[in-house]
Parts: sequence; C-alpha cells; structure tokens
Amino acid sequence: MTNRRARKRVFYAACPVVLLALLLCAFLVCFHGDICSHSATSQITVPDDYTTIQKAIDSSKGKTLIWVSPGRYIENIDFLGKPVYLKSVAGPETTTIDGNHSGTVVRFVEGEGPDSGIEGFTIENGRAELEENSPSKTGGGGIYCYGSGPMITKNIIRNNRAENGGGILCHDCLDKKPLIISNLIENNDAVKGGGIRCSNASGFIVNNVIIRNRATRLGGGLYWRESSSPLMVNNTFMNNSAGEFGGGLFGSNRVQLKSPVILSNSILWGNRAPHGSQIALNLPGTKVTAASSVVEHGRDGVFFKADNIELNYLSDNISTDPQIDLDTSSLLDGSPCIDKGNNDCITGTDIATDFNGNDRIVDGNDDGNSEVDIGAYEWYSSKSQEEDIVEQKALAGREQKEAW
Repeated sequence: MTNRRARKRVFYAACPVVLLALLLCAFLVCFHGDICSHSATSQITVPDDYTTIQKAIDSSKGKTLIWVSPGRYIENIDFLGKPVYLKSVAGPETTTIDGNHSGTVVRFVEGEGPDSGIEGFTIENGRAELEENSPSKTGGGGIYCYGSGPMITKNIIRNNRAENGGGILCHDCLDKKPLIISNLIENNDAVKGGGIRCSNASGFIVNNVIIRNRATRLGGGLYWRESSSPLMVNNTFMNNSAGEFGGGLFGSNRVQLKSPVILSNSILWGNRAPHGSQIALNLPGTKVTAASSVVEHGRDGVFFKADNIELNYLSDNISTDPQIDLDTSSLLDGSPCIDKGNNDCITGTDIATDFNGNDRIVDGNDDGNSEVDIGAYEWYSSKSQEEDIVEQKALAGREQKEAW
C-alpha cells in the first residue's frame, strides 16, 4: 500500500491560528467550572469505614468523596451511576487497584458525569475479555466509560489488556465527555487503541504521558473512530507501537465532523508502525487540526489510508528532536519545546497546570516572554522554584484532607 500524501484529493488547509483558538475556546467553555474540587456532601474512608472500595461505593448516598488509604486493593469496581469521587490519600505510587486479570478494573457505565471520578491510583492488571452483550463487545482493560463523562486524573494506568482500549475505552460518550487529565498511561495492550480508544466518543485529553503502549493493529497510543472528535492538548505520545497503522495516533471518522479533531501543544516522537509511524488517518470524514506540536518526521510522519482527508497542519508545528528525559518523559534543558506552545489552548480554563501540577505559562527560557511549553511537562529554569511549587501544592493537599 502506498502513502497517499501526493494525491491531489488529499489536501492541507491553511487554518489560521485565530480560528484554532476559537475552536478550542468553544470546546473548553463546556468544561469550565466542572474541573474543580469535588463538592461532596459526605465522605467515606477505606479501609476504616469499609474494607473494600466497592463496598464504599455501594453504601454511598448523594455526592460522596471516598478517601482510600495506601495499599493494594484487588478488586474490579463499578461506580453504578453514582456521584462518587474516589481519591487516594497518598497518590498512585502507594495506592493500587489491581484487577487481577479478571475484567475491567474501573467501570463508568451508567451515565456518570463530572461529579464522578477517580484520582491518584495505580490501575493495573485489567483484562477485558470478549463480551457478546456489550455495545462495544469489549470494555477497556483499565477503565471503561460507556455513555459517561467522569473525571479521570493523576492516575497511573498500566499493564492492562483488552481487544479495544488497553488502558481506557470511551464508548458512546458524545453528550457526556470524559475528562482524561494528567495521567501516566503506559505498557497497555490492545488490538485497537493500546493506550486509549474513543469509539463514537469525544473528550478532553490533556497533560497525559502516553508511552510504550501497543496495538497489534491500529493506534498504539490512541485510536478514535465514528463521530469521535477528541481534543488533545499538551500530551506526550512516545514509544508507542502498532502492528499496522498509526504508531502514535490512528483516526477514522465515518461521518463528516462539524468540528475537527484537535491536536495541540503535544509531542509525538519515537512511535512506530509500518504505516504512519506517528499518525495514520482513514476515511474521508476524518478532519484534523494539528498545531504547536512536535511531530517526528513532520508531515512525512502522517499516513493517509484514504482520499479526501482534511489535515490542517499549521506552520507552527516542528519536527525537531524534543530532547526528553527518557526516564521521566520531562523536558531537558535546551529543549525546543520550551516556550513554543500556544497559550490560547489553556488560557481561561481551570486546568492551567502541567502533568506535575505546576503552573503553566512560565518564562522557561528566561527571554522575558511567558509561553506554555509543548508536551505534558512545563520546564522551569530554576529547579528550586519548581520544588517550592511542588511543596506548596503538597501542603494544600494535606490541608484539604485535614479540613474534612
């Protein structure tokens, strides 16, 4: 099969930056005010009040904040449509939900909205087998969202398997859009969508580090299809792989989208596939705008599997080595990603922080201008400044817990 970049029916449109900003603002207004602390009316602590997370969810009434103490919880949990926000006391390094290879680890399948969510866990060892009565036949290995729009933030989602969406599967989530923010999604496996799969689902995907995921066929890092139009901002996609198309991203829209899939302020580097190492696009309904991003090989890293696909590849994209620390996926000093993002992508939102929770839009290269960086991490020229910010946020978290 030959790459169809040269065919005249496939074109690159010159989309002005101001138009991109308007598209982003229109999308983000939908979420402004939702991305905030959970205003619960009651709280539960695991294992003090209940020995398992599921028992705590089962017993909850009204908007409930469930605090989970450090430990390994071997269970598969379902939010049951309840406005429950699940939060670890000490973060994902010490608090794990282990699916024990016996199904999806976390399920949001009864219309949950942003009052439901999960924060600060390692979610691993999920294995979603074929389910003949499920609308998508398989639910994601780590997290399955069906017709729901929960908050999924600050988790480590790893070592999960499924036919579709090894880490996360979002299915029929157009009215309620999942918020997937500041997660490490790594070492997950699927046939389609090793890290994330969006099937007739949109969502806000920001500040995630999506690395070393594998798809035997399509979309090593992320796969979207049908009417899906995810907004991807400040993500880092690295070293994902696909056996056929789209090592980093694979997109296939069967219907003409009213607004494009947006990729902005993101890094695609080191991903691998026989066709479209970084991005592969399929079907003529597919419409993508890529801006202020680092794409390895530039436009040559994009493969077109069909004619009449619209890719608005803006001139502020670059193809220079992003210079990333391979252990942490953070930027190195001198990275071309520093201060090269588009501030309009995050201005006016409630999520103007990076993967580590540090403030965005700082003057990282000390040139007197504050610009957001490309990728999941913001670079600080003064490490002591960054450490001060981390300590301040940790103190704020402790004070929030004590307030309960």
